[in-house]
Amino acid sequence: MSVSPADRQPGAILSKLCLGVASDAVLTDVRIGPFVTAVRTTVGTGIATTMLDPQIRGRHPMAVMAGRYQRMPVVEVVQRSRQGSTLERSVAVASIHGSIRNRLPVARSVNGFDILVQLGHHKRVVFIGHFPFVDSDRVEGFASLDVFELPERARPGDHLAEDLPKLLGRADLVAITGTTLVNNTLEEILSHCSGGSLRLMLGLTTPLSPILFECGLDILCGVMVEQPDRLLIEAAEGATHKQIGGLRKVMCVRPGLDVAG
Repeated sequence: MSVSPADRQPGAILSKLCLGVASDAVLTDVRIGPFVTAVRTTVGTGIATTMLDPQIRGRHPMAVMAGRYQRMPVVEVVQRSRQGSTLERSVAVASIHGSIRNRLPVARSVNGFDILVQLGHHKRVVFIGHFPFVDSDRVEGFASLDVFELPERARPGDHLAEDLPKLLGRADLVAITGTTLVNNTLEEILSHCSGGSLRLMLGLTTPLSPILFECGLDILCGVMVEQPDRLLIEAAEGATHKQIGGLRKVMCVRPGLDVAG
């Protein structure tokens, strides 16, 4: 599926996701932990990775609306975040995650890495984000594996932005971290993917919204919040991704796409 020019502007997909949010959804509780942000709305509870802007840390407010989030409409939170900090977009994505009007049907409960191993066998695979399973023996079945990461997070061997067009253009499968919605890089990434590639979004930040299929993604591997009270407490108390409980890992597939296995 091609990506429309309108969807190539940074933050455009985040705004488009508002179309799938309940129009009357408002925030009722916000917990910004060092690793995970959790938001309760009048519709449900959502989650996202907490991300900070290293270049403004300590010099400017990272959450301009701190103390005023409660009772703010989700759509307003998202629109304000487009020109805001990555921390504010962490809140925005978590708000979307917890306010989707027509949530996608779950194909099955599954670990996203298991799907990657299955679909990436003998394929040229690109990871957008240094996933924790990059060094697993199970990726040896890929024909090739290239990893992209932001400069401040890159590890030896990771590619940077200048290599994106060439490697994404020839990839068979592209695995994209959900945090690309937070750091405003998803639009550029999708614009460089070849028309024949399979595109997955993974991680707890991934909103299970059908609008992401319209924007060029094929498979969403995210989480459903099954114990919201537990999530809110653990996020506020500094739990890491691995420590957070009360979540169910699920996969949603674009209609018409057959994922065997």
